[in-house]
Amino acid sequence: MSGTDETPEDQPVDAGEATAPIPGLGPVEPPVDNEGPFAAGALIADGRFRLVAAHGAPGHLQFWQAFDFAAGRMVALTLVDPRESLPVDRVNEVLSLTVRQRGLDMPGIAAVREVFHTGRFGVVVSDWVPGGTLRQIADTNPSPLGVAGAMQSLAVAAEAAHRAGLALSIDHPARVRISTDGNAVLAFPGTTPEATPREDLRGIGAAFYALLVDRWPAQGPTPVGWTAVDVDAAGRPQEPAAIDPDIPFLISAAAAGLVREGGITSAATLMTLLRQARADVAGGQDDAGGAPPPAAVPGGYAGFGNVGPEQQAEAAKRQLVRVTLLAAAAIMVVAVVAVVSSLTDVLDTDSGPALDAERLGLNATTEVAAPPTSPTMRAAAADAPIDIAEAAVFAPGGSPDNPGDAGKAVDRDPATAWTTDTYRDAVPFPTFKEGLGLSIKLRQPAILSAVTVDLASSGTVIQIRSATTGAPGALADTTELSPPVPVQPGHNRIAVPAAAATSNVVVWISTLGTMDGKSRTEISEVRLIAAAPPA
Repeated sequence: MSGTDETPEDQPVDAGEATAPIPGLGPVEPPVDNEGPFAAGALIADGRFRLVAAHGAPGHLQFWQAFDFAAGRMVALTLVDPRESLPVDRVNEVLSLTVRQRGLDMPGIAAVREVFHTGRFGVVVSDWVPGGTLRQIADTNPSPLGVAGAMQSLAVAAEAAHRAGLALSIDHPARVRISTDGNAVLAFPGTTPEATPREDLRGIGAAFYALLVDRWPAQGPTPVGWTAVDVDAAGRPQEPAAIDPDIPFLISAAAAGLVREGGITSAATLMTLLRQARADVAGGQDDAGGAPPPAAVPGGYAGFGNVGPEQQAEAAKRQLVRVTLLAAAAIMVVAVVAVVSSLTDVLDTDSGPALDAERLGLNATTEVAAPPTSPTMRAAAADAPIDIAEAAVFAPGGSPDNPGDAGKAVDRDPATAWTTDTYRDAVPFPTFKEGLGLSIKLRQPAILSAVTVDLASSGTVIQIRSATTGAPGALADTTELSPPVPVQPGHNRIAVPAAAATSNVVVWISTLGTMDGKSRTEISEVRLIAAAPPA
């Protein structure tokens, strides 16, 4: 385990926690090795992130809590194929599927901030979810009503994703954390091509079941740290109510229906069951469906817990929040001690103090490694974004594509995007058009060091150019600042070597690429990075 100087709820957890996948969803994987380039304390992505604590390694993925020097905060990282054993097309497919989750803004899924390829492996950057793991929360024996309330957030996220034609890959225990406000959250996004809505529901069910009875609904190897639940004559996991008769009928049925074949088949159905289950319990109905007892007068009569339905449901949610905070705080002392032995072995090269915030990379002002030589990606810690005044579509010799949406590519909102038209030609540039781009006007002249582009297409080639005016008439009226660079779905960083000051930048698409098999692209974010001032 590792620790930081953050608040208790921000503390990392056991690196070996729940490293086996949900039964039936993939092979059992060992914990992340704490040696080599992917160890606690290591710098990755050209020095931008320092790895803090490992959180599981299913298949070709690794889950990490990390410090982002560019943002100055803790983040969750999903590393895609860090061992470099997959074809690059396979890695790009995972990144392409994951970047589509950026529009899902809800409590049940950690916000995806960036998706990019380092040139060696893929990286998904999402918000860190303070709270606890499933194992930690199950150890606190949370109430069934509180668990049902927590799972609603994950069900809502799954329903929204499935309705949009997306799967979430809820396929591993370490993917899910319980936040400090009592919500179950997909904490490590990263959608694999094999993901399906049905497997998402099975994963939600496994987490639901484990929190209710502290046992795993095994259909294969049982994850480390869990006890397998007994099965009936048909090989199905027992109903949770058969293990704990105090679990209300609908809550038990919902959990069992998710992990059994032929059970619950949609997230919408699960949402309905959870709402009804909480309403029934809060309303005082018993499992047999008989007439409810007379309603108690709301109030806090000492020794009797005599509260109204709304207060009872809210109290259960507060209980889960409290135990989540306690679970996070309980590991803080051990984590602080453990970090001395784990990170000092990696970073300590002299006889100085064992724990140094500067050397651990937990201070946002710590110097980062020297800028890399990679042509597509540079360390972002010392770079400064340039203020943009406006953007327009640059389409020399043709009509502009969706000109009214050009500003969405520079509004710093990843949920909005500028989309090109869909072309019938497989290679429309330069056959149908010379090319297409965005003409970006700066608020004041600046010297560029790089341009970052977030997009959703494959096979796209982009070049950075400058212009003397915000509305150049032809490509010949612009000046090359970078060579054409093939970009990948997700986050891309294009270096601009030795540029002069300019007030107008053109992001030129010389090869369109494809989305969903169609000739088009979608750019959600363009940022211009200023050159660092001279030392």
